[in-house]
Amino acid sequence: MPDGQVIPGFGTFLTSGTPLGLIGPISRREFAVDNIAFNLLFRYPIWATDDMPQGRWYPYVGIGGGTQRARLSLQGYEETSYSPSIQALAGIKFFVIKYLALFGETKWTQGWHTFKYETDSYWERYSISTIHLVGGVALHF
Repeated sequence: MPDGQVIPGFGTFLTSGTPLGLIGPISRREFAVDNIAFNLLFRYPIWATDDMPQGRWYPYVGIGGGTQRARLSLQGYEETSYSPSIQALAGIKFFVIKYLALFGETKWTQGWHTFKYETDSYWERYSISTIHLVGGVALHF
């Protein structure tokens, strides 16, 4: 089993009031994250012809937002948090023929989650950021 990630802790311990400092792999926290978002895309067609009015290739960028669901698992305890999320993306699409294109894209998503561990006296807040690199084939009809 790999070692846990060392992260900086901000704040104080609840019982003693001492600063958190660095928190090591004292207890293993596992996150599972699901994203759903809607994006507004801006693209610029390049090398447009009568056969391919949308362009032979085009770069694009986008922004959007949605919802992020994070599930925390910690030594038998599980909690789910929902958060608004923001998203930014950039990519490029190249048409090999009129209806077949290759594309590559990178997408960044971030949400903010608070886990209360079934109590209002102790909570932890996490910013969960993900980067997706996607490539593939697109069919256009």
